Amino acid sequence: MRIASSGKVGIGSTSPVASLDLSQKTDGIALPQGTSVNRPSSPANGMIRYNSSGTPAVEAFVNSAWVSLTGSGGSSQWTTSGSNINYTTGDVSIGTTATTGDVTIKQINNGDDALVILRNTDTSYTGNYIRVRNAANNADVFSLGPNGSGHNPIMTMGGLQFVSVSGCCSSSSINSTGGLSFVSSDSGGWGYASPGFFGFSNSSTGLSSSSSYQSYLSISPQINQSGTAGYAGLLVNSTESSVGTGQRNLIDLQLSGSSKFVVQSGGNVGIGTSSPSYTLHVNGSVAGTSAYNNLSDARLKMDISDITNGLASVQKLKPIHFHWQTPEKRTVGRGINLPVNEPQIGFLAQDVEKVIPEAVVKDANGLYSMEETKLIPVLVQAVKELETTNEKMKDQISVLTSEIAKLQKDIADLKARKDGTRER
Repeated sequence: MRIASSGKVGIGSTSPVASLDLSQKTDGIALPQGTSVNRPSSPANGMIRYNSSGTPAVEAFVNSAWVSLTGSGGSSQWTTSGSNINYTTGDVSIGTTATTGDVTIKQINNGDDALVILRNTDTSYTGNYIRVRNAANNADVFSLGPNGSGHNPIMTMGGLQFVSVSGCCSSSSINSTGGLSFVSSDSGGWGYASPGFFGFSNSSTGLSSSSSYQSYLSISPQINQSGTAGYAGLLVNSTESSVGTGQRNLIDLQLSGSSKFVVQSGGNVGIGTSSPSYTLHVNGSVAGTSAYNNLSDARLKMDISDITNGLASVQKLKPIHFHWQTPEKRTVGRGINLPVNEPQIGFLAQDVEKVIPEAVVKDANGLYSMEETKLIPVLVQAVKELETTNEKMKDQISVLTSEIAKLQKDIADLKARKDGTRER
C-alpha cells in the first residue's frame, strides 16, 4: 500500500491516480453490509453499502435517498444499444412491488397523475401519443393521437372512434372504415357534417344470437323532470349553411341499400319510399284500430258555400275493376310497391279530375293520386238531391193516387146508374 504526497492511497499500485486506487487488484472490495435497519442514521451523499434485506443489492445514498445499484432484477436485466434500452423478460412495476401485467404503474399520491406523456413542441402534430398494436398482423388495437390538422386528439379502438374537432377538419380525419365514430366540436355538444361521421356497421359475420334480442343502437334515457323542463330521447338537429341539389334527409333507415323509413329535412316522412311526396307517404298498406281524423273546425274555414249538382257529378264518375301493373310495364312509379296480384276497385284519377278536381293530387313527379274522402261530401249532396226528388215523387204519387181513387169512384157511379136503367 502506498500513500502519495498528494494524499492519494494506492493498494497494489505505486502511483495511485485516485483518492483510493485499487485498479491493480483483481479480487474485489468487501463493502459494509447489513439490512435496511442497519443503515447509518445520518448518511452522507456518496456512501455505498451492501443491503441484505429483501432482494440483496449494492446501494448508494444519493440526493438524500438510498438507491439500489445492483441486484437480481432491475438495471442488471436491461440491455443497452447506443441510446436505446430494452427489457425482454419479466415484468416491470412502478410505485409497487406487485405486478399485474407486463407493466404495472401505481398512483403513489391521491390527486397525482399515474402516467403523464408530454409531446414535443413540434407543430406538425404527427405520430400518436399512444399506440397499441396486434403483434400478429401489426393492426392497431388502440391509438390516441392528434387529428392531423391540430392537437385535438382522435382515440380509436378498432371500429370505435372518438374525435375532438377544433373548428372544422377534413372528412379524412373521421373513421372511414365504418364502425362507430363520435365527434365533439369546439362549439359544444356532438356534431360534424362529414358524411358517415356517426355510422353503425356490423362485421362480415353479422350478429350471431339465436335466443337474445340484438340491437345496433339502444337509447334508454332515464328522465326525472321537474318544473317546466323538457327533454328529447333522440334529437336530430341539422343546420344547413348551404343547400345543394341533392336529397337531404334527417333520418334514413335502410335495409340492403333500400330506404325503409325516411324523414326529409323539409318534414316529409316516407315509409317504404326514399322520396316522399307528402307529409306522410306510405308505400304499402296502412292499418289501424281507430278513425283517422281530418281537422274540420268551422272557426278555421272561410269562403263557405254549398255543394250543388252532387247527383250530376256522381253520375259522371265511372267506378272500375282493375289490377295494378307490374313494375316492368309501368312508365311511371316503377319503384312503388303495389299488390299486383290482388283485384282492385276504384277510379281513374284523370277521369275524376275532370269532375271533382279537389279530390285529385298531382305530385312533383307527375304522379296522380286521390283523396277519396273528398268524394264523401259530393256523395252526401247526391243522396240529399235524391231524397228531394223522392219527396217530390211521393207528393206526385199521392196526388195521382187521389185522382185515380176519384176516377174509380166516378166509374163506379156511372156503372151503378147504367145497371139501374136496365132494371127498369
